[in-house]
Amino acid sequence: MKWSAIGRSLSVAKKALPGWLLGVVLWIGLAGKSYAFLNANNVVNTSGAPVSFSSSFPTFVVTQSGSPNARSIINWGDNGFPSPGFNIFSGETVQFNQPGQRAAILNRDISGFGSFIDGTINANGQVYVINTVGITIGAHAVITAFSFGASTFDISDNDFLTPGPVVKLFAPGGGATLTVSGTINGSNSGGHVVLIGGGGGTGSLGLDISGATIDASYVGLAAPNGPLFINLVGTYPVLDPNLVSPPVGNTHLKTQFPGTELFIDNSTITASNGFTGGQIDVLGGDVFLGTAGIGTASLIADGSAGAGAINIVGNSPNVGVSLDDAFLDASSNFGKGGTIAIRSAFGYFDTGSTFVFATGFSTQGQTFIEAPFVVDGNGFYSPSPTFISP
Repeated sequence: MKWSAIGRSLSVAKKALPGWLLGVVLWIGLAGKSYAFLNANNVVNTSGAPVSFSSSFPTFVVTQSGSPNARSIINWGDNGFPSPGFNIFSGETVQFNQPGQRAAILNRDISGFGSFIDGTINANGQVYVINTVGITIGAHAVITAFSFGASTFDISDNDFLTPGPVVKLFAPGGGATLTVSGTINGSNSGGHVVLIGGGGGTGSLGLDISGATIDASYVGLAAPNGPLFINLVGTYPVLDPNLVSPPVGNTHLKTQFPGTELFIDNSTITASNGFTGGQIDVLGGDVFLGTAGIGTASLIADGSAGAGAINIVGNSPNVGVSLDDAFLDASSNFGKGGTIAIRSAFGYFDTGSTFVFATGFSTQGQTFIEAPFVVDGNGFYSPSPTFISP
C-alpha cells in the first residue's frame, strides 16, 4: 500500500546510515573549521541575568547570577577561534551552575554551522539550545537538567527573557533537522524536555529520534512547518471538540500548519516518576513510531497510583500517523488508567506490531483514535480503542 511503500522505505533508508558514517558526514559538512573545546571567546554577546565562564579541560563551567527565576541568553558565534558556536564533543562536559530550578539559560548558536552535542551537560536549572542551521545530539550525549530543550526554531529575546504562559517558536530560514540520540534526563518532579525540529516543508525530515532515552515529567516532541506555540500552563484539545464531548486529549503544543516528518525508533521516552504518570505530546506532519527490524518506539506515561497522558498528532495529508513497532503505555496497576489520544489528518496505520495500554485498577483509561480512515494490523489494545471519524 502507499503508506507502507513510501513511509517504511523512507524510514529504512534513513536508518541505513551507520553512526560512524554520520560522524564523517558531519565533519565533511563542517569542513574548513577546527573544532575543539567549547571556547568562551566565541561568545558574541549575552543578555538578561549575568553569566560568567571558566574552564579546566575537559570541563567548561557557565555560572548564572541573579534570582532563582533568572533568565539569560548567550549568543555563540564564530570569532575565529576553534570550536565555533555551541559544540560539546565526547568526553567533554559543560556544567551550568544556576541560582534555582526555574532559572533558565538559552544558548543560541549563530555561527552558521550546525551544533554537535556528544558530551555531557549538567545543570540544576533549565538549559535550552537553539540553532536554526541544525542540531545533532549524539549517541554519547548525556544531558541532565531540571528542564532541557533543543530547537531548530528560534524565539525572540523578549519572549524568552519575559515569558508569558504561551511561548512562540518560529523558523526564520528554510528549516533544519534536529537529530537526537543519547540520554536526556529532565526532572520527574516538574521538569520538562522539549525537542523541536522542522520547517523544511511538508515531506522533509524535521525531528529524528533514534537510540535515545528521554525522561521528564513532561516531554514535548514536535516537527512543525510554521510557528509553534507551547503552553505549559494551559492546553489545546487533541481531538475535535465538536466530535467528542467532553473533549479528550489535551496537548501543550499547537501549530496551524501541516508539519514535517517525525521519526521515533529504538528509543524509550518516559514521563513518569513511577508513582504518577506525566504527559508526552508528539506533534508532526507525518509521525512514524518504530521501524520493524530497527527498534521499538516506547512512549511511557504509566504510574502505580495513576497514569498520565500520551497525545500524538499527525497533521499532514500525506501519511498521518504510522505505528510500525510501537509500545504506548498509560496504564496504572493500582490507580486510574490514563488517556491516549491519537489524531491524524490523513490515516492511522497500525502494522500489527503495536501494543497500547491504558488499563487501570480503580478506573479504566481510554484510547481515542481520530482519522479519516484506519488500516488496522490487529495490534493489541487494552482496553479497546474508541475510533472517531472526523
